[in-house]
Amino acid sequence: MTEKNRQITALEGLLAGFLLLGFGWLAGCAARVAPRPPAPHGVDVHVAPDTGLRQLRVEACSRGVTRYRRWATPWTRVTVEEGAREGDVLRASARGCVAYRVALQASRSTLLGNDAVVSAQSEWLLRPVGQVDEVRVRFALPEGLRVATPWPALVDQHDAPQDTRGRHVSAASADTPGTPETDAEGAAFVLPSLALQLPSDVLFGRFELSRRVVGVTELQVARVAGPLPHGQEELVTHIARAVELVASVGGAFPSERVLAVVWPSPSDQPVQFGLTKRGGGASILLFFGENAAAGSLADDWVTVHELAHLLHPLVPSADRWLTEGIATYYQEVLRARAGWKTPAVAWTRIIEGFEAGRRGGTGRSLRDEALGMHQSAAYTRVYWGGAAFVLAADLQLRARGSSFDEAIARCLREVQRSARPVSAQELVRALDPQLLVLAEEYAARSEWAPTDALLSELGLVYADGAVQFVDAPGSDVRDAIMRGSTGASRQRVVE
Repeated sequence: MTEKNRQITALEGLLAGFLLLGFGWLAGCAARVAPRPPAPHGVDVHVAPDTGLRQLRVEACSRGVTRYRRWATPWTRVTVEEGAREGDVLRASARGCVAYRVALQASRSTLLGNDAVVSAQSEWLLRPVGQVDEVRVRFALPEGLRVATPWPALVDQHDAPQDTRGRHVSAASADTPGTPETDAEGAAFVLPSLALQLPSDVLFGRFELSRRVVGVTELQVARVAGPLPHGQEELVTHIARAVELVASVGGAFPSERVLAVVWPSPSDQPVQFGLTKRGGGASILLFFGENAAAGSLADDWVTVHELAHLLHPLVPSADRWLTEGIATYYQEVLRARAGWKTPAVAWTRIIEGFEAGRRGGTGRSLRDEALGMHQSAAYTRVYWGGAAFVLAADLQLRARGSSFDEAIARCLREVQRSARPVSAQELVRALDPQLLVLAEEYAARSEWAPTDALLSELGLVYADGAVQFVDAPGSDVRDAIMRGSTGASRQRVVE
């Protein structure tokens, strides 16, 4: 079994394991917002985790909002302390507040550790019903604990820098990793509108935190305690470079804020698994292998794959073949452009991925395979079948003087990001309307796509586990795909 197939098999098993545990597919250092007087329909939320990180007390008060609706957590894990429950809604008391405790439980959106907990706000926040002008969330944290979110931070009118406990610090120390002192107020954030519609990761507990600005994106890297062969600086630089690579596709990274949570995992792979969320800022949960070799981060494809999911909007389940195809294609292409892998290795991995996709699946159309892939485990068929479409589309676009990179940039400009899923047809139309026929052909295919002809056109010959480059009509295109533009290498990571 080749190394590529071993990783594919491991990924399939990992996905199945996460699904059995309830982990579903979802798909930062923050700009600080000065507080304003309470809006008529503003909500102030106070969140207090207990010292064991297994329970949160939440209080929400407002002058205009009187009802709060359950999001993801069942009422059986909610203990109401103030307000009156009416069906699936909690009505505020006479003073305009609700208060309740939520017992955290391992689920698709909550990961419980000894030193830290990752829990999406959908697990503990009741959403206000009706018009909402602004939601401000403050965390009151026990001594020695901190919080990280991808939401913009709220500070006082002097706009002084804040650390993750809400304590005002000097500009020089604001980006210094470590655990700050306890503060009476705790960290405070403004919830973007998408944070009331889509989940995002919130990390509580003891962890190391670093911040960088990458282009126009503010990146936080939070490392939970555990043995890893990589130091914090190495991890931050690696993730920042992955952000930079994804930004090079569309000209700028598609999110102003990114929270990357590094969670140690018992694996010998550099990164075993990843999950991306986009509720009011991007968050990415990355399971780094505790047993990976030192210096192996160049072999990590998961981080680029997960970040590349931010290049497209949400899509319905049946259209995941397209978005997983985009992320899978760019996980190889971008790493070659960065020099993490040679073009020959990148093409080898693509060809081996195509072969795994050819063997995978249940004989249904690519669209139907995507719809049922969590039940059938047809991941390689969906991911690499989608990547085959992206390669075919890239070649078609380049024949017309464009590229898939340019199509992504156009899509980022024209498709508004929201909680509403965008169909594959809408997404492809935004990429390039002339790709619609090709996309429908691939989506409807029950047999494997004609990738052999595409690879031959590019002058790629695979034998004995490696690829050879030969002269062919598409040799220049083959090299241009892995070379990309020079913008990615020029973009500087600013600390």
